Amino acid sequence: MFRIFALAALCLPALATAQETYWVANRASSDLHEISAYGAVLRRIDLSSNGFTLRSAHKAPNGKVWVVNFIQTNFTIVDPVTSTWVNVPNALGSPFAIAFDAAGNAWVSGGTGVVEYSPAGALLNSYPLPAAAPLGITIDNAGNKWIAHRTTAPGSISRIDAAGAITNFPLPMGNMQPTAIVAAWRGLLQPNHIWVIGDGAASQFFEFDENGVFLNMYVAPAGQYGSIDCDETGDIWLGSFSNGNVVQVDPLTGLARNTFNVAPNAIGLAFTNFGQLLITTRTATAPCFVYRLGRGTGLIETQAPVGSGTQSSVSTLHHWALVVNPLADSDNDGLANFAELTGGSSPFDAYSTAVSSLRTSGNTQIGSTASIDIDAGAATLNIVAFAFGTVPVGSGVTFPGFGGEVLLDLATVAPATLSRVGGGSLPLPIPNNTALQGLDVKLQAATIGSPNQFSNLSGVRIW
Repeated sequence: MFRIFALAALCLPALATAQETYWVANRASSDLHEISAYGAVLRRIDLSSNGFTLRSAHKAPNGKVWVVNFIQTNFTIVDPVTSTWVNVPNALGSPFAIAFDAAGNAWVSGGTGVVEYSPAGALLNSYPLPAAAPLGITIDNAGNKWIAHRTTAPGSISRIDAAGAITNFPLPMGNMQPTAIVAAWRGLLQPNHIWVIGDGAASQFFEFDENGVFLNMYVAPAGQYGSIDCDETGDIWLGSFSNGNVVQVDPLTGLARNTFNVAPNAIGLAFTNFGQLLITTRTATAPCFVYRLGRGTGLIETQAPVGSGTQSSVSTLHHWALVVNPLADSDNDGLANFAELTGGSSPFDAYSTAVSSLRTSGNTQIGSTASIDIDAGAATLNIVAFAFGTVPVGSGVTFPGFGGEVLLDLATVAPATLSRVGGGSLPLPIPNNTALQGLDVKLQAATIGSPNQFSNLSGVRIW
């Protein structure tokens, strides 16, 4: 009776989704895969009939997925709700990368410059740049757009400021040809520093301040680094496509805090909206994989099989919420985006709050022990239920006195629950039984305290 009571309800405003998902584009198979933070492949959208191979996917704040086609003069906007798409010609040539500003406008780099588009894909402005080969692009918290130019070493970066003025900043030294760039989190209202990586033999990476003033050149452990991101602590992360090194960098010293390795390569890296690290790997034969890598251990925790020829990072909105638009409340739950990311909840899931937030971590392979992580008050009773299905937002069971909605399908709920007093981790042993491989189990927690609330959905995919 108590278990049924604990499973029975939520009353937040209805959302289009109650579980944030992520997208990856696959070049050779010309498809998109939608994946969860816990390694489940939720669906595939086949774009092969569009006639292009795919370079990368970029999820917009409005939920659309903007796809860069490989060496084409257009890009594709995909509507995940209908699995339909439209091709948009790019005003300045072949697109390479896309970043979204705080208003949701898209900034497309490539060809001879950068083009700004509305969230619907209407052309707003074109910015031809003074240097050639504009590749990676990032946007900082002041609205500046920063672009990496892969020209003859040492190359350069450009800035398009909020007023549209363009300035080019040459790298003062080194043999690196810039390909990727990130405006890094340094704390709320702190100006972002700009970090640049690229092709070259010396594993060099560069730091500039918010005005484009060169600060430092550093050298990472051996590798060819093609992906870069920052986490909610301000650390910089580098991924090597040549040897699989994943490097966590102290932004104050430029030294490696940790160096992990993912075979055969770390073709891309990105953070989920719970701060977990996703690594894209490209294999010689299908499928390629997206791994979740333990930030403290460097161990592979989950693996999601995706398409073939994958060559870019998973698309998440972590950087957009942390750096570009930190003061927004994207899920309308009363917490600013940055506060959720630095506090452990998701800024895009109204069911993940400071009262109750759920995620899974650790190795979910058969024979291993994963963890169920609950963020909740010290005096709360937290009961975690398991099911094999979920229900759409707005159609779940509600219960008086509880915030939220039960999103587990009660017809598929398992007969057992786990519980603990206060927030923390619950061990989840996974039997060493090959019959369990591929099993996708959904989780939701009931937090009983003051107030009472049901958490967001999470899950475990056994591999």
